[in-house]
Amino acid sequence: MPRKQFSSEQIITKLREAEVLLSQGMRDELLDREIFYSLKEAQILIEMWRKHYNMVRPHSSLGYKPPAPATVVVQPSQIQQVSLTL
Repeated sequence: MPRKQFSSEQIITKLREAEVLLSQGMRDELLDREIFYSLKEAQILIEMWRKHYNMVRPHSSLGYKPPAPATVVVQPSQIQQVSLTL
């Protein structure tokens, strides 16, 4: 399979675009620290990271609360009747 050749101008343009994004703080926390050896491994790790980022990791702009905490749905058949005595 032939490899695509890029001109030096194209490479410089892409590097400048990346430099601008990095200077603006636009980095991907997962992709900066992972090496993927297969597509399946990448899919699994990215999904795990996405769930952690969106449901567990606290965000400072939200008062250090997760943006979408996981909720637990309890079916009525799973609730035990508890009698309260005063």
